[in-house]
Amino acid sequence: MKHPIIGHGPGCDVTKGVLVPLWPHNAYLYIFSITGIFGLGAFLFLLTRLMLASIPRGAGSIVTTPFPEALQRVLHVMLVMFMIDQIKIDYPRNSVYTYFVWFFFGLIAATSAIIENTKRTRVASSPPQ
Repeated sequence: MKHPIIGHGPGCDVTKGVLVPLWPHNAYLYIFSITGIFGLGAFLFLLTRLMLASIPRGAGSIVTTPFPEALQRVLHVMLVMFMIDQIKIDYPRNSVYTYFVWFFFGLIAATSAIIENTKRTRVASSPPQ
């Protein structure tokens, strides 16, 4: 690598007559390759924050808990599967799939915010003892 700190951007091989993208075998290596250690660090920081936000709090099943908590449990499993799945590359290779990934990340953040807001509202509306 020529620029491990800042990356070198997306690479393409134009010597073969057509634009052939050069893909590493792993999405984490792909992000490291194009954005360097700073970009990979930012992506891993984002995944860590999403993982912490999506960890289900309390016991219960997805059948008996309210919808936001049940959705949070499902999203947590989806996030773990996404992180494992990215060891093999498929997220950067698809031009439409990337939109779903960022929608998915936003859904985790929104669900976590809804749950926190609901808890704050319940505490504020409960009568003092």
